[in-house]
Amino acid sequence: MRTTQWLTRLAAAAWLFLALLTAASGLAMPMAQAINLVVAALFLGIAVLLWLRMRAVERVGAALGPADAMRALLLTETISSAVMLFAGASFLYAAAHRVLVEGFAVFG
Repeated sequence: MRTTQWLTRLAAAAWLFLALLTAASGLAMPMAQAINLVVAALFLGIAVLLWLRMRAVERVGAALGPADAMRALLLTETISSAVMLFAGASFLYAAAHRVLVEGFAVFG
């Protein structure tokens, strides 16, 4: 359960930093401000949903204990958290490259 929790926390953090970077780049470039703030809100929503899902899995784990159903749930959660971490980190790298190297807003 610890691996799943850490993967989910890291995935939520990656999406949170992506939201912050997107919002900051939108505020720095007024022409692309609207789209960047809207997409930043979507990225923030993904981060919050990941965090809430982690909390829900913790509660289910406390209620079920080491049952077979819990093992299946943890396997599915671990895989989905790893995918979300990979996606969030990849998008964060691309956004950071766009902002820091190219000097443009993430969107626009």
